[in-house]
Amino acid sequence: MKRLIIDTDAGVDDAQAILLAFGQKDVKIEAFTTVNGNVGVDKTTANVLKVLDVVGQDVPVYPGCARRLVSEPYHASYVHGEDGLGDVGILASKRKAEKKHAVQALIDIASENPGEISLAAIGPLT
Repeated sequence: MKRLIIDTDAGVDDAQAILLAFGQKDVKIEAFTTVNGNVGVDKTTANVLKVLDVVGQDVPVYPGCARRLVSEPYHASYVHGEDGLGDVGILASKRKAEKKHAVQALIDIASENPGEISLAAIGPLT
């Protein structure tokens, strides 16, 4: 079984990738980390929680960086909608993101599981 953490700026494209990942029988998604990208990190985090509602999975979501490290934020809301998921009115999740920052979560999970976890970075790298 492949164990995976997905780092995402969950817009329409990443939501589809997440759905496809859940469809893989040999993959276990251990956690999600979110970043600013298609929309702000607050929205990308909310979008992962919405996708988890759709697939009925309980996976921890750790919010990450709210801005790029070396340049100003740039959003693609003109492509992905203001909410990042096409503004189709998907209801907010009642789930909550974890309090731990994504960077610390990555360090902790990797340290606790040396060599066992792969990271799929499908959002902007910070």
